[in-house]
Amino acid sequence: YLIPLLIVLLMTKTRSAWIGCIALFFVYGLAHDRRLLALMLIATPLAFAIPAVHERIVDLMSDNDYIGGPAVMLNSYAWRQLLWENAFIYIWQQPIFGHGLHSFPFYSKEFFNPTPDGTYAHNDYIQVLFETGLVGLSTYLWIFWRCLVWLFQRWRFDKRGVTTAAAIMVTYM
Repeated sequence: YLIPLLIVLLMTKTRSAWIGCIALFFVYGLAHDRRLLALMLIATPLAFAIPAVHERIVDLMSDNDYIGGPAVMLNSYAWRQLLWENAFIYIWQQPIFGHGLHSFPFYSKEFFNPTPDGTYAHNDYIQVLFETGLVGLSTYLWIFWRCLVWLFQRWRFDKRGVTTAAAIMVTYM
């Protein structure tokens, strides 16, 4: 079952999910089964030989500069950085409570020129900060903090399980 899941993961072309998966396998390998670390040393470079993976990695190295105008091509990371930069101008206008739930796509039409239809932030923390302000972001982070505290209170009962669950949670964050 793991092989089809990994194939689907690779074909999503989501670099952050790839990094999260590698991090989880690494933590699991350290905590439970060292053979997985050896397998990762072999499998990770092999993944770069897959055209879809190679294309996504190489994409980060091209089209990094924004000159201006709506028709400019940017790679996905440079595009996001420009979006986040522009979002912070609006975030600091209402930093305490934000602009309201689901307001990012609406306002992004105004502050982000390359996307006339509006877009999501492509970053949960920036979107939560934009929509609910510092109050919402601190509450969002508080949920994860309390879950991690709860997990580590069970450390003495199951060190390996707590390590793996905490890694899953941090990867999700």
